[in-house]
Amino acid sequence: MLTNKSSSEARVAAITMLDYIYTDEGQLNTWGGPEGIGWVKPGAGDVALDPSVTAMYKPKPLAEVPKNNQWGSLAQYNNTLAFRNAQAVPQDIYDETGLERRLFQATKLYEPKADKSKVYPDAQIWGDPSVATELATLKTNLDSYVNQGELAFITGSKNIDTDWDTWVSGLDGVGMKRYLELSQQAYDRYKAAK
Repeated sequence: MLTNKSSSEARVAAITMLDYIYTDEGQLNTWGGPEGIGWVKPGAGDVALDPSVTAMYKPKPLAEVPKNNQWGSLAQYNNTLAFRNAQAVPQDIYDETGLERRLFQATKLYEPKADKSKVYPDAQIWGDPSVATELATLKTNLDSYVNQGELAFITGSKNIDTDWDTWVSGLDGVGMKRYLELSQQAYDRYKAAK
């Protein structure tokens, strides 16, 4: 863990490692493991998930990949759509190994129907720094309340028919109105700056 007490060498090493992870080679080796173990270079007949791009890598079937040979989701710092779409995937969408292509094709069917104007651009909206701590605390409390409620309804300790309204009204008790107010202010600033 890097802190203000870590050495400058440790800080440089961490930044160097992150720089490496942001490269295609770094993504492949951290996300998929070493070449030949977690992934291989695509062959002549291999087609990328997105057929309009050149295949860059071919993940090996999970049953063939030894455990603990890669970082997996811990290395998803630069996992772009372009990188994902450059994986070679079998073309038979009805075979288990072609599931990724089947999902890709199904998603493409829905893209024209998506109303992009209704997508909340949360990566571009920042709350006022003077309320950042309050906003973070509210989000933590709301996330916890929702997760606990979800679990309670799934496991049956809460009944969706009889406990739902009480659970929804409980959102106000953990700060939902204030969270929405602060989020709306940030969104309004974002829209005004455009």
